[in-house]
Amino acid sequence: MKKLRIYLADLIHTGMGVASSDAFPLNIGLVASYALKNFGSEVEILLFKHPEDLLQAMRDSPPYILGCSNYAWNYNLSNYFTQLAKALNSECITVWGGTNFPFSETKQEEFLRKLPMLDMHVFYEGEQAFSNILNRFFSKRSLKKLIQEPLDGVRFISPEDGTFVYGQELPRIKNLDSIPSPYVTGLLDKFFDGFQTPLVETARGCPFACNFCNAGDDYFNKVNKFSDEYVREELTYIAKMSAKHGVSNLTLADNNFGMIPRDAITTGLIRGLQNNYGWPKSMIVFTGKNSKKRVISATRLLGDTLNISVSVQSMDKEVLKNIKRDNICLEDLSAIAKSLQEEERPQLADTIVLLPGETAKSFLTSIGTLLDLGVTSIQCHTLTMLYGTPYRDDPNYVRDQGYVSKYRIVVRQFSELEGKKIFDVEKVATSTKDMSFEDYVEVRIFFLIVELCHNSRIFKPLQTYIHQNGIKNSEWVQMIYDNQSSFSEEIKKVFQSFAEETASELWESEDALIAHYSKPESYQMLLEGEQGGNVLYRHRVWVLAKLNEAWINTVFDLTEEMITSCKKVDKLSLEMELKALRDFILKSNSDCFSYETLDKLLVGKFEYDIPAWLSDPKKPDLKKYKLPTQISIQFHLSNRDVGILRDAFARYGTSVTGIVRLLQQQVGKMPLRSAIYSKDLSDQSSKVFTSTT
Repeated sequence: MKKLRIYLADLIHTGMGVASSDAFPLNIGLVASYALKNFGSEVEILLFKHPEDLLQAMRDSPPYILGCSNYAWNYNLSNYFTQLAKALNSECITVWGGTNFPFSETKQEEFLRKLPMLDMHVFYEGEQAFSNILNRFFSKRSLKKLIQEPLDGVRFISPEDGTFVYGQELPRIKNLDSIPSPYVTGLLDKFFDGFQTPLVETARGCPFACNFCNAGDDYFNKVNKFSDEYVREELTYIAKMSAKHGVSNLTLADNNFGMIPRDAITTGLIRGLQNNYGWPKSMIVFTGKNSKKRVISATRLLGDTLNISVSVQSMDKEVLKNIKRDNICLEDLSAIAKSLQEEERPQLADTIVLLPGETAKSFLTSIGTLLDLGVTSIQCHTLTMLYGTPYRDDPNYVRDQGYVSKYRIVVRQFSELEGKKIFDVEKVATSTKDMSFEDYVEVRIFFLIVELCHNSRIFKPLQTYIHQNGIKNSEWVQMIYDNQSSFSEEIKKVFQSFAEETASELWESEDALIAHYSKPESYQMLLEGEQGGNVLYRHRVWVLAKLNEAWINTVFDLTEEMITSCKKVDKLSLEMELKALRDFILKSNSDCFSYETLDKLLVGKFEYDIPAWLSDPKKPDLKKYKLPTQISIQFHLSNRDVGILRDAFARYGTSVTGIVRLLQQQVGKMPLRSAIYSKDLSDQSSKVFTSTT
């Protein structure tokens, strides 16, 4: 008998001509490796990420089982192929698995009845449940018999009597080493194409009970680990393949990396791989929500390869109580921020707007606190109404909190296949009983200024200067927000566009959204990146990549007014110092977004030794670094940034849309030019300063 042909797909959209996500399909790789361990001689399993590849394979040789991942970003895409599978072969078994599925049985039944071509949906972990499906198939040999009786870990609608059938929840896999590595076994080799990023899991589970996240479910609250040897073998294999194929990045899927004591061993391993193979050059890691001292210690070897993330979500005690979260105390957070600053390591703070009980005032107070702590970057996410949380599954909770929600296209998640346009959509909060939609828009505008002034890091020298003049980060950002009327017309146009798109990207229903974007003129705007992307990042790039000089001049003009209004100053000295800082920042941020200028050296003449001032840990007044004669300073991009930029330009291009994707890959970090200075530019002993990057 021929082997059972199985296609497993973790699909991504490619409507813009490039993949909307570059992560390896680790999820289906793990399911496949576990199934091959149990049924290797009886099955043939092929893995798919790009819809065009799956479409070709299904047309050429339809599978007998099609398994698709189900997330908010590929629900409709998976449904398209599920319907196609049934059209090609009505006996094809269609299976989904993923977190875009309700956790209550009532809601699960409602979900499945909307998908008549879907035979089964796996619940919770997928490896054992999918193998249970295969085991029953090999004993029954027919789709009809396969879905007659309950099957542990699986939900379905009975084809005989139309009833909702559900098996028992499967216990989680404690011995994760029982799942062969899909990397080491070669299952994921074809995804090493130089463009996709390896995704790795060293542990599963989350000890926190945050009610906005489906990982807060009790089922996941114990952390299970892959062994040290498993992780070592897998990462070493990936490093060798990455060096061979020009892969530079790594993403860790762990929920709280660094909290487990053995994570320090993993970071040591990764550091060794960097030394031996030059991989990874950058990492996306979701570090632990608590035990920050342990997280900092565990990840210290990797320096600025990764960000330390502080998922505070809110700094308001009542809001934290509402979402079942406990933050570390402010004193500890401050100490951690200071420690990371001294080590020149980046730190990222995550917040969520429109959590229950949050007002515009309390949210902006939280942002101000984080700004004054000196957190490197602050991220603001709109609350997504996820399945497995009360925001999607509990109508009473939604009503009591006064939630109003709308729909928007998931960033870049659209495709056209065989003439059919497909869009994936997410449901997001737009107001609550405590925060109006108008307040939400204003919060977003404030945060755009945070992005431009703080998160971009381009004004780091100016922020050091204002601190010396007794001005806090929060006061400075608030001042710029309050003076939007002073912006130039071209900057005002950006902010007006941002406010309009914050509203226009939202739709009352998924059907209305799909009808709009299906129109040729609307779809063309998606293709051009004018709609359907990250509104915040697109407008940030619009300013910093296209209106950079105008924005820097605006910020400096307003800052000068603020300093003179706050204290008595020597106006001439102030003007001279700010002029030097302005020129320094302009040179640091010029010509960073084109292939032609990556290796370009820019030169400026300065009367202040700004690099030495920035490198001085005591941070004395800038006037103490006034020079008797001018010096020349060269500005260049570091080899690391040049490598990252070249890789990103090859992946995404240099349009505003491409730069947006670059910044998202780098968690918002702008490429900045480092300073080299000497009195004689021919002097080869010129000292290099990288404190601006």
